[in-house]
Amino acid sequence: MYRDPINDADIHGLCRALKASKSLQKINFEFGKCTRVTDKGLKKLKNCLKSLPLLGRVRLDFSSSDIINGGWQNLLGALEGPKMIHTISLNIADCPQTTDCSLCLFRRVFKRLCALKCMSLNLCWCRSVSDYGISKVGQAFHRLTRLTDVYFDLFGHKKINDLGLISFSNGFRRLINLKSIWMTFFGCNKITDYGIQKLCERVKPFEQIRHFKMNFFGSSITDEGIRILNETLQGFKELECIHFNFGGCEKITEKGLACFKGTFEKHTLLKKVKLNFVHCNQIADEGLKQLSQGLERLEHLEKLRLKFLACDKISDDGLESVSQALRKLDFLQNLSLSFGQCSKITNRGLNNLNEALSELEFLQAITLNFGECNNLTDEPLESLHESIKELSLLEYVNLNFSECMNLTDTGLVSLSEGLKSLNCIKNIHLNFAECEAITDEGIQSLSEDFKDLLNLQSLVLNFYQCSDITDEGLYSLSVCLKGLKVLQEICLNFSGNTQITDSGLNKIGQRLKRLTSLQSIKLNFEECEQTSDKALEKLTADLLKKLPKVKVAIG
Repeated sequence: MYRDPINDADIHGLCRALKASKSLQKINFEFGKCTRVTDKGLKKLKNCLKSLPLLGRVRLDFSSSDIINGGWQNLLGALEGPKMIHTISLNIADCPQTTDCSLCLFRRVFKRLCALKCMSLNLCWCRSVSDYGISKVGQAFHRLTRLTDVYFDLFGHKKINDLGLISFSNGFRRLINLKSIWMTFFGCNKITDYGIQKLCERVKPFEQIRHFKMNFFGSSITDEGIRILNETLQGFKELECIHFNFGGCEKITEKGLACFKGTFEKHTLLKKVKLNFVHCNQIADEGLKQLSQGLERLEHLEKLRLKFLACDKISDDGLESVSQALRKLDFLQNLSLSFGQCSKITNRGLNNLNEALSELEFLQAITLNFGECNNLTDEPLESLHESIKELSLLEYVNLNFSECMNLTDTGLVSLSEGLKSLNCIKNIHLNFAECEAITDEGIQSLSEDFKDLLNLQSLVLNFYQCSDITDEGLYSLSVCLKGLKVLQEICLNFSGNTQITDSGLNKIGQRLKRLTSLQSIKLNFEECEQTSDKALEKLTADLLKKLPKVKVAIG
């Protein structure tokens, strides 16, 4: 990875070294934020890459750079030399000088790369790009008939509307070998159902598509757009993975969500499903029921991610529908469910989910987000404890119960007892931020149970503003760390805990310095009124001295 102060002279030296490697087949350059690299340096890079005849895979990252059109001409010209290039990944996110004229250069170069199979282009936050520039990229596709994979990112482009999407998708008409599409139009709020319709008309003939991923967060898509998308999906014959992000699309209702039922019934061999309907406030239990009836047909599903954060019409009945579907997914390995801020969910809904989880014997990773579900008490954590004990293959656990005000030490104690039985566990992430009833007793139980997790590699704990946690809690946690011989990452957030003092910081620091396996340390003690800047500075200096190769961030 190359960062400032990289300049043109460094590029020149790099090129001299590369020219001696005529058999080089793969390069990966990261020059993001390298503002001292100019058009002159890129001209040297151009001449260098042209001299590598066997080059097949190229990854270039110039994000957040000030390259102008002359620089792009040199950079892209470098790709015209090697005839074997089959994979290109170009990241020019947040480059303010990139304009529609820049993308015209892209069109001229890309259309000559006849061997290209995989293309990734990241134009995130290039605010000067409009529909016209996007159309030029689409035109470059006409001759790339061997393309199998396309990744295109237009995150944050509020200028882009249906015209840009249509012009871009027109380039797909000759991509007869296309198998994977990943397009991001996050925040493009001018895209509507009409743009979706025209996109689907272009990809519908490609029955061989296996991966279909679209991000339309914050767009103006309605239920009709989702119906059109699902109708297109049902025409594919080899579909393995779908990933849709409709977060913030406030016009979507239960009718749109129910459209996925037909897709799941058509593609029972799907392996991965990811659906995001965050802040879609019109979705309620009936839509979730229809979706779940389709999900239970996916007997070979390996990965499922559902996000319904802040869909406050969803209640225990909707969650129970999901639980019933999970019981049919015998081969599920990775599960992520987000129902945070769904205020109607109570103990009943989570208890039903926990019972279903206990039947997923092949589950290896689980993420549950029920943050700000204020009707939850300790009871579902006790049932979760029983379920987790049955999942002997679990390696990753991420649980978010932040701002669940009724949770106490009792629930945390039950949960930690379940986690300690997981012999394969490698990653634990627990978020109990602002659960104000949690005290040193809960931390002590957690520490006692975690000390024997000999395979643990990553530990992330968030107890922000749990103000009854004191130095005693930190001391017990430091004792726990002694046995974690293979721990690589630790992230502790105890900010806002007013009873923690410099003594507590010292205890944690003394233990961390002895963990030679660590690669990353993140500690947050902001707003801990009894800790001093001097103690934090000393802790940072001591850790950097004892563990010089470790990434340390302390606040």
